[in-house]
Amino acid sequence: MRFDAWNVSIPVEWMFDVEALLEASLSGSLGPVGRGLHGYRHSRKITVSGATVGVLLFGGNGGRFFVEMKGELSQRWSEIVQNWSIQSDCEVHLTRADICHDWEDDRDVVDLAPGLREHVLAARSSTGGSLVQWSQYGDWCDPVGRLRGCTLYMGASSSAFRVRLYDKGRELMSRGVDASDRLRRVEVQARSSSLEERIMWAKAPPSSFWCASRAVSAVADYFGVSKGEQLLRFRPPPLDLESLFDLISEQYGEPVIQFFHRHLEASKGS
Repeated sequence: MRFDAWNVSIPVEWMFDVEALLEASLSGSLGPVGRGLHGYRHSRKITVSGATVGVLLFGGNGGRFFVEMKGELSQRWSEIVQNWSIQSDCEVHLTRADICHDWEDDRDVVDLAPGLREHVLAARSSTGGSLVQWSQYGDWCDPVGRLRGCTLYMGASSSAFRVRLYDKGRELMSRGVDASDRLRRVEVQARSSSLEERIMWAKAPPSSFWCASRAVSAVADYFGVSKGEQLLRFRPPPLDLESLFDLISEQYGEPVIQFFHRHLEASKGS
């Protein structure tokens, strides 16, 4: 089990320090400045041993810059940044993390899915929780489609935690990578809109994310994934009356005005 993606934002005054970390600790290099993403104006690709493993984004986003790291180096990079942030007293915010668990199995995702669904349903029912959302990708009904690999999602795309189960070996083989077609992967994707959670989760090891919710914990139990210390969750503060009015006005102001004018014209005609 390890991080397979670890994305963080860091105050912009620490950017040179992080660039030095990338170079010294990962033997990485930064490519030319390009067009930014996610509200940032500029991007620089992160390359290690000739392969692009991430991106650094900066410019115009609240005085912070963003580092996205993907793949096997994500785990090592997370440990480097966590140790550095403690020593430097730098406030790092975790924006997204993917935590994966791999194993080999004669059963593919289509075979594994029914048992997993039943286990999660039983775990949620015993605690009085609501039903989770399931989505399937790939051709589950066709043997040839199954050979290309299938994917099962648990949770909505907008959820703070979303689980993905897929045929990792076949996904690698489709990209020309030598891999076993028996290789399976289950991973949990974690995201938070809470500032308190982003700060706290940036310090957490991958094992902690597997007990972040009852449904995710049930998935971990089903596949024998070891779980760490429970992650804390923070409820977002309730909107005050003025903020709520602004939100309603932004979303529904124009239709309300049109309705009012229509009603006014109708009343004049009568």
